[in-house]
Amino acid sequence: MRSLVGVPVVAALLMTGCGGRECGKGTVRDGNSCRQFDSDDKSAPNITVNPPTRTRFVGNVTLTSNEPAIIYYTLDGTTPTTASANEPNHVLIPDMPDDTLVTYFAVDKAGNASDVQEARWEIDRAGPRTRSLSLTLAGDARNLAWEAPSNGDLAGMVLARIDGRLGAGPADETMYEAGNIIAPGLTVVYAGPVTPGETGVFSETLSTPVGGMVRYAAWAYDDLGNYGPGVADYETQSLPAQTGTLSVDVATGVVDAVQPVLFHVVGSSTLVGTTLSVHLALENRTTRVVFAPKLVLANIAGTVGGSWNDSDGSIGPNDYRSYGSAIAPGASLVRTYTFINVLPTEVIDASFSVETGRVLGTTFWDEYASGSITDEAVNQMASILGPAPQARGPAGNLSMRSAGITPDGFYIMGSRVSARVVAFDLTTGLPAMGVTLAPQSANVSRLVVDRAGMAIYALVTPGHPYSQRLDETQQQAENVLVRLDAGTLRETGRLPIGIAAPSADLRLSPDERSLSIVTRSASRVVVVDLEEWSVADTFVSTGARASAWSPNGSFLHVVSNSAVRTHSTATGFPKTGEFAIPSLSRVMRAAFVADGRLWVGRENELQMVDVGTGVVLPIDNYDGVSLEVYDGDAFVAGSGDSQVYRMNNSGVEVMQYDFDDSNYGHHIARSPF
Repeated sequence: MRSLVGVPVVAALLMTGCGGRECGKGTVRDGNSCRQFDSDDKSAPNITVNPPTRTRFVGNVTLTSNEPAIIYYTLDGTTPTTASANEPNHVLIPDMPDDTLVTYFAVDKAGNASDVQEARWEIDRAGPRTRSLSLTLAGDARNLAWEAPSNGDLAGMVLARIDGRLGAGPADETMYEAGNIIAPGLTVVYAGPVTPGETGVFSETLSTPVGGMVRYAAWAYDDLGNYGPGVADYETQSLPAQTGTLSVDVATGVVDAVQPVLFHVVGSSTLVGTTLSVHLALENRTTRVVFAPKLVLANIAGTVGGSWNDSDGSIGPNDYRSYGSAIAPGASLVRTYTFINVLPTEVIDASFSVETGRVLGTTFWDEYASGSITDEAVNQMASILGPAPQARGPAGNLSMRSAGITPDGFYIMGSRVSARVVAFDLTTGLPAMGVTLAPQSANVSRLVVDRAGMAIYALVTPGHPYSQRLDETQQQAENVLVRLDAGTLRETGRLPIGIAAPSADLRLSPDERSLSIVTRSASRVVVVDLEEWSVADTFVSTGARASAWSPNGSFLHVVSNSAVRTHSTATGFPKTGEFAIPSLSRVMRAAFVADGRLWVGRENELQMVDVGTGVVLPIDNYDGVSLEVYDGDAFVAGSGDSQVYRMNNSGVEVMQYDFDDSNYGHHIARSPF
């Protein structure tokens, strides 16, 4: 196009003369002057729109012509005319929402008009997800192997070392370099461009923390600067024996301690009459969360008739005091030890050890509490989790569903009576953060958290669990799968998956690249590609109630009340096998153990199924409404149970864990170490 100067009115081309108010032939008026234009110019102006139509947000919109021209535009979807809003050469439309529609055309000084065009924006704030990250330790060498996403808009990756708890990850539209601190305890070790599907390795040598955790995370980002959900891997180091000694001077109240290596014990004491209260703080000086911390006292001496009378239980011959469900790195908790019949002249000596282990959690349906935590090793309750007020339903009760317990010591729950997801800090037993995913009425019908504690997937159902909400056409409203960052509960993706019942079943594949959703609506099974964040397949499996991925991830087994169907993970998930199973009640959950046997949990029974032979072993006198497999054993609970039962791979009960008798146990979670 040729650059012309003049007013964009075709009639001006017909004006004659060059004095007074008229311009001569071959000229147009430009202010108070007449200028020539090229009569051979037949090219319409070209308009550039900014921001580009794929963007993170719209905001200020500009329309810019490549030559002098008047730009006409509308914002209401109507076709613009020469009577519409207009500006010469450049238009600025400030603070526009993401759903803006701009319709425009331009006329240059020669009278050439461009076609009417529309600008709509594709809002993209979801970055790509790294396919995998694996960590191996060889002495002090830390070796990472990663696989980049296959997304075409991939731009690069960031690898970071995590020391302590993980909080916020990389900030969108921010470029990092090795050595940058993203957040406290999160240090960039590599940052740079990668190509789709690329694999790579990274190594660094650092001393391995004794009894701690070595952990790394990877985030990919796209050409807009959007960071996707992180993936991570970690290895924990076993805690060596942590022992020390205490000496309590009753007269002065001074407590002296010979400290263990990875914990620190400090305290004081007060004597009232003959009752001595010793206040001991236990500080976690490892680089990871410790679960089920306990201080075990032994060899108590120095008192004639005094004794410790308020222990929480015993390990072998020695009593212990529980320090709750967990202690975060760098944090400390205080407990009081009460000794009776103590004389003011005595000095009490004792040796101690610090013990840790796994915890088991279950959720409640209760007005004042969300769930409870049991110390798995000693089978004693470690703590009651406080209320999450914004997760209450119309009746005022909490009714929570578990996603899992992260390596950072957060217990992730979803509300059954509101669309609220809450992260409880197991160090305090209180909600640390929460997010509401939809207005009332809605509920979180099921949610899962990945192994590394990086991503949460929550299925949000419109309406109450027993009364689904209708849309404007009086049809059941669609469910949506919401992806959250586990460290911050920041939403990182939202995916409609169609109609699903409030009791839909979710299962992550072993490689955590896929998620199966048994909708319990029209027998639909939905498989989500978590890397592409899209529905990869939808198929019908008659009466589908639950699903379980085979241990190697090659098959998805779909369970109805009367059959188990095996589906290949090839495109379309074709059925490759089916066999009948006895049906006495509704199937609620299914899970594999590593040797290929499938646990099936029902409302009033348990079954163990050999998927190779179709042989079904009934397990009498147990309910399987809640069912998870950990370390090859099944952990099961009924809808009204206050116990969780641990079953070995022969179907034999090996442990019964007691929870608060006044509450219903709903969903089970277990700490990762």
